[in-house]
Amino acid sequence: MTAFIGAGRNLHQRALATADLWRAAQETQVLRDNLALLGITGWHSLLEAYRFFLSRRMTLATNEALLRAPASRIRRHVEAHVAIESREHWQACREHRGPLLIVTPHYGPFALGLLKVCLELGSERRVNAFYDPPQRNPGTACYGEILRKSCDNFRPIFNDRRGGVRALQALRNGEVLTMMPDVYEVNGQCLLVPFLSQLTYAMSGTAFLALKSGALIVHGYVESSDSGRVSIRFEQPYFMQVTGDDDYDIYRQTSRLLHALEGQLRRAPAHWVYLSQLRGRLDAGLAQVDGPGALRRLAGQLGRHLGIETREEILYAEH
Repeated sequence: MTAFIGAGRNLHQRALATADLWRAAQETQVLRDNLALLGITGWHSLLEAYRFFLSRRMTLATNEALLRAPASRIRRHVEAHVAIESREHWQACREHRGPLLIVTPHYGPFALGLLKVCLELGSERRVNAFYDPPQRNPGTACYGEILRKSCDNFRPIFNDRRGGVRALQALRNGEVLTMMPDVYEVNGQCLLVPFLSQLTYAMSGTAFLALKSGALIVHGYVESSDSGRVSIRFEQPYFMQVTGDDDYDIYRQTSRLLHALEGQLRRAPAHWVYLSQLRGRLDAGLAQVDGPGALRRLAGQLGRHLGIETREEILYAEH
């Protein structure tokens, strides 16, 4: 009887392992199909798919370790293993006395990158992070716990009914705010913007906050290496271009944010959390322009909005 039970357990474990392998194989194929949209094919796509799984596992393991570690050990780890590239860009951000808007997708070990920013600024500035509350996205629950015990200058701002007001107040107070523009919710703040030579949804909130606060904007990306070291790459900071037409300015800035994301994905796609959803995001945008009549109507709307006429110009106006 004992042998029979043991054999049953072994079969169950093998079945679970086979199911895991099957799911991994399916996800790998989805990743390779999506990587092809970025021009990455052949064995290069297989390598990037492997890097995606490695990056995801390392991020999860890092968050779990940070949750267990005391604040002093976290600070020592960040100082020893997290580096900022493009120091001149980060220095320009630190020297700016007005509001600072750090734009980053859900990319790599975000918590470690945010820790580095908070510890670098110290008592100079308060750092606010805008993200979904844990009730909506359980994956964000670790951010507040990790940051609060390690940094006195951190404050979470949840994406809820009052979150936008708090975020704008923080910027107008000259504080730092991080935003993640690679998620969307189809509502009145959602726009269709060019992305990978197609159209996809993007939220206008980041551009709205930049417009109303006059914040300095910088794009940042947190990447982990195979050895476990983490680097933060900041691009050249800039101010949002303003023409006086708020709708036009918000649309143009939102397009610029997605264009920056596209460039980063072409450079290093494996760290993007939503890489396996890339095709679905593009399909969601195309669903809104299904058929030539709908496409012509959308092209006309965008053309009037941007002051241009042809669909090709619309798709590449901000590129």
